[in-house]
Amino acid sequence: MCSLLSPAVKIFIFLVDDMLIVEQAKPETVDKVCEIVKKQLALADTTSVTGESKFSDLGADSLDTV
Repeated sequence: MCSLLSPAVKIFIFLVDDMLIVEQAKPETVDKVCEIVKKQLALADTTSVTGESKFSDLGADSLDTV
């Protein structure tokens, strides 16, 4: 889904109509998404969610990822 350019910046690569689109997420955006994922999955406060976290590692099932 994404690759790590540096600890603070995420790069997302999409292929749309044979065109390669590269998007960069701001660190605060990644942090906000991690907060939302943690809340939606009802994870314990001690659970660490980062930009590198995988849904399967967080205990999410196929319905959680939709």
